[in-house]
Amino acid sequence: MMKWPVVQVVIVAFLAISFQNADADLICISESWRANSIRCRPTGGLFNSLSTIEVFGSKGGGKVNALYLKNCKLISVNRGAFSTFPDTQVLDLSSNSIQMLDGDVFNSLTNLQALNLSTNMLETISPDMFKSLTKLRDLDLSSNMLTINSVESPFKGLSMLRGLDLSNNNEVAVIPDLFLGLNLRTLTMSATNMQFPDAYLLDQPSLSFLDLSNNVNLFDSGYLGTVLQTCGNLIHLKICRSNLEIIESASLRDNNRLRVLNISNNMLSKLDSDLFFKNVVLMDLDLSHNKLQTLPNKIFSRNVEIITLNLSYNMIVKLLTNAFDTLTKLQVLDLKGNRLTTLQNSIFVKNTALGTIDLSNNQFKSISEFIFIMNIELRFLYLRNNQIESFSYDVVKKMNNLILLDLDNNRLTTISSQIMNMVSISELWLSCNNIVSLPEKLFANVDSGYKTLKLHGNPWNCGCLNRLLDFKKNALDYDYVGFTDGNFISCIVGSSPSVCDNSINADDLKQWEDTHRIYSNACLSKQVKNV
Repeated sequence: MMKWPVVQVVIVAFLAISFQNADADLICISESWRANSIRCRPTGGLFNSLSTIEVFGSKGGGKVNALYLKNCKLISVNRGAFSTFPDTQVLDLSSNSIQMLDGDVFNSLTNLQALNLSTNMLETISPDMFKSLTKLRDLDLSSNMLTINSVESPFKGLSMLRGLDLSNNNEVAVIPDLFLGLNLRTLTMSATNMQFPDAYLLDQPSLSFLDLSNNVNLFDSGYLGTVLQTCGNLIHLKICRSNLEIIESASLRDNNRLRVLNISNNMLSKLDSDLFFKNVVLMDLDLSHNKLQTLPNKIFSRNVEIITLNLSYNMIVKLLTNAFDTLTKLQVLDLKGNRLTTLQNSIFVKNTALGTIDLSNNQFKSISEFIFIMNIELRFLYLRNNQIESFSYDVVKKMNNLILLDLDNNRLTTISSQIMNMVSISELWLSCNNIVSLPEKLFANVDSGYKTLKLHGNPWNCGCLNRLLDFKKNALDYDYVGFTDGNFISCIVGSSPSVCDNSINADDLKQWEDTHRIYSNACLSKQVKNV
């Protein structure tokens, strides 16, 4: 077995000046801006085994409240390493390569309140490792290689513990006494290969944040069951990427303080109509990347506080006219990546607070001028990757706050000059359509506030660039006007490339592009590469 060098750390704490001992492998300094705080860094390239730490010249007579040994290339911490630091309240050993900790290594740290052991290579922790840390409030064991499956919980006696992070470890077995005696506020157990037995109760009534994501075998029966019945103060719940197939209607009935719920990236194909009936203060709901085909009638009947709703990347084909009627405070609605072909004209009438709607990646061929008639506060409208053949100015004419209109990757053949002259819009995306020419009154409104105009990927008629050059005097405030994605693209007249009007001078165009950072595919007799 390789013998690792043992470190004797010298800490010098005169103001913020450090004096490095010639034999020391770590150099540590007192942080002048933080009282009684010591931060260390390695001096060489070897991985070290921390044995002893000596403090010289500290103004507090050696008293240190916080010790930061992050990224110090440590592979182990030996017994007694912290024996001279009984007053330490914060200890950071994260981002090392620690493989082993002596069972009583923390015994002298009876005043410790925060311990960070994340991003190491720990495989086991002894049941008694934290027994002396009776004042510990935050424990971070994330991103190790831990297997916790002993009959005896390593967290017993930590009655003051409020935050526990076990995420990204090898395996955490949910034994009956794993959290016994704890009074947690936050619990993070994502990617721990954990599994709740049927009828298991997570008895943590003070818990406000719970993350169980990335555990593909989280529940024996494939549903949430009774796990959360005793978590009445839960505010934020994440159960993503856990192969969740069913959520019973009673699963969330005891979580009436829940404000943020993320159950995305599961295998949910349907929802009970009363699933969220008790979650009356819910504000952020993420149901994206599931297999939902529809929404039950009145599923959001009591969720009047929802501000953000994400239903993207499901299999929704049709939505009821009243699907969102109760969501009068809704500001962000994401429906991209579904199979919608049409929407009822009155579907968003009650959602007057909407600021963002994303309908991208659906199958719309047209957008009715009445769909957004009451959404005058809309600022961001995404309609890319549909099959829209025409888009009327009437759809957006009442949107005086519209900043971004995304119509990329549709089948548009023209765009209204009224849209292009809307004062509020600063980003207009029209790339990859079938547009062959620009409106004659292009940017007639000199107050138009465009910063980004995307036009590349269209089969331009060669006369188009003449109009582009015509409005260059109004383009001084533009950041980007793109006619090309960087490839050689020629203008198209009919079905074949055209030899274009030589009246457009390539040098003038180049100078204009350099000056205004405006890019175009030059409609010249030869193809000009985008600069």
